[in-house]
Amino acid sequence: MRTILLALLTLSLLSTPALAAEIPPLTMSEMEVGCAAPTGLPGEIVTSDRKAVQLVNVTPNGIRTGRAFALEYSAGCAVAASQPNGAGVLAIPDDSGVLVALREPGGDWSEPRDFPDDEGLSTGKVAVAVSEAGDALVVWQNVGPRRRVRTYAARRLAGGTFGTPVKLVDRRQESLSEGVLDDWFAAGIANGGEAIVAWTGLPPGRPPHRTTVKVAIAPAGGEFGAPTEVGGQTGYSTPSLTMAPDGRALLALPTPGRVEVRERTAGTPFGAPTTVAKVSDPLGTRTAAALGAAGEAVVTWSGTGLGGVHSAIRGAGGPFSASLPTAAADPRIRYDLWQAVSGFTQDLPSGSWGFGGADVTARITNGIALLGWTGPRGRTTAANLATYPLLAGAGVRQTLGGELADTWNAFPLTLADGTVALAWADGALRLHAATGAPADTSPLPEVRVSPPKSPRVSGTLVLPFRCSAACEVRAELVDRHGYGSFKRLKAAGSGRLRLTDVDAPERLGPVRVRFTIGGADGRRTRSWTTTYRLVRKRAYRLIGLAPVRAERRGDRVRVTVRVAGRVPSELFALVGGFGRRGNVEPLAATSVFLEPRQREATATLPAAGVRWVAVLWGSKRTFVRVR
Repeated sequence: MRTILLALLTLSLLSTPALAAEIPPLTMSEMEVGCAAPTGLPGEIVTSDRKAVQLVNVTPNGIRTGRAFALEYSAGCAVAASQPNGAGVLAIPDDSGVLVALREPGGDWSEPRDFPDDEGLSTGKVAVAVSEAGDALVVWQNVGPRRRVRTYAARRLAGGTFGTPVKLVDRRQESLSEGVLDDWFAAGIANGGEAIVAWTGLPPGRPPHRTTVKVAIAPAGGEFGAPTEVGGQTGYSTPSLTMAPDGRALLALPTPGRVEVRERTAGTPFGAPTTVAKVSDPLGTRTAAALGAAGEAVVTWSGTGLGGVHSAIRGAGGPFSASLPTAAADPRIRYDLWQAVSGFTQDLPSGSWGFGGADVTARITNGIALLGWTGPRGRTTAANLATYPLLAGAGVRQTLGGELADTWNAFPLTLADGTVALAWADGALRLHAATGAPADTSPLPEVRVSPPKSPRVSGTLVLPFRCSAACEVRAELVDRHGYGSFKRLKAAGSGRLRLTDVDAPERLGPVRVRFTIGGADGRRTRSWTTTYRLVRKRAYRLIGLAPVRAERRGDRVRVTVRVAGRVPSELFALVGGFGRRGNVEPLAATSVFLEPRQREATATLPAAGVRWVAVLWGSKRTFVRVR
């Protein structure tokens, strides 16, 4: 059963807070690891899956569940926005439209209201905003007849009901083969009901993926005006929108080579762009921003290709600072871009950000900018918190988690007592409930790992282990390709770690495996490295370059993959590009799946601009020139 772990790091709200201890986690079954997010109410988090939405409340000493909503079906993550006084809006994408619940200041959540669309299917994406007074804005997206993608907005003034949804965008749905390219939209609303919706178009599937950023503004009590173009960006970039209660708003725009901001005051359009920093990521830039009540602001960004986190801050009435190096980026692309943009996983070098960079969450609390994100920690990802005083003082970065299981969706929280917390989701399978405690001082269990039964490895390395008590165990290869293994035992006993896609040496030689163990909730850990002597056992043989054919036929490239010998089930990625280097962005991608005993498979790719095709499987890749 797949579950989600929420862990907390509590900090005193100082300009240079000391690293604090993780409190006991809360385990909730059947939650999607990518759907945990703060709402804006002190200590409140929203989580969801296909059948339920669960609100979670965090205190300095513990985590407990709050209001829950049972669902028939959800097409994506539930999204919530709240103000410190409790005013809130919750949106849940269902199969055709969106379900919306409201919370009045100081009150409780209402039952959800449905905004159906009998002619469309939800894309699973929604955006929401709420003002201190209780004005609310909900934006969602559907795919309708004739493959038209439509974006709707519905607004509710404080104390009233939602008006008729307004269609803001109506465009043609593009091919699903464009992989990780996506569009974006965001919502903002001020006291009195002045509203902003910002969005990007879906970029073309071929480099350089340029697209535009547009906004539509609705005055308090008025209709949305015509969309206005405010910038342009690459398809692997993400802008951000933040709006203050008085109607001021800030757009962070990742234009090619720069991070710019455009700002406005209540009742006015966005002004001219101002450059915050120059950027040089080869693929694009992801941004996040927060705006304070007095005009203070933070803008942060991460490179899509090289990762890292940089920030710029300003106090009330002042200019933005120079770029602050919050977390270092990779010096060069250290992964196979052909696989990354095609959506195929790959084993990354230790400490590499990989494709996509960091998804940063930014907040401003009591004159301090708070940033949360997940980033590399060896071969896993860890949660990070950075704090920057907006008036004076040095920034502080802290890193937690990631020793046993990858972290997801790290974000800062302000708790009801004014202290700061860092929350994150953990993708490990956990079936226990945690109770509050400031630190874990319990002894670690004894863990003994046995060597493999045979030195011959055919892709999978099996390592038996035994624990003296409830334990969590992780194993990963240190300097060779392969995917790690994580196991949890609820009591003393034995289990097996299975490292997959292991690239053992062709001749008997050393393979180092790093083990990390923890107790029942994984807050304390210990690590060591063991060397085994292993040799690769071939299970099948792939015919070389010559039998792999790529032939141009009109506007398509037909690719034939042929194998020989005993063939297990295998997925092959076919990627077409204009060069044969892994750091050259490909133009098209697809895949073929060979069943056992199947010897040959074919697939086609769009031909425009494609001169080479890469065939990818496991850790291997071979190129063939298009004829």
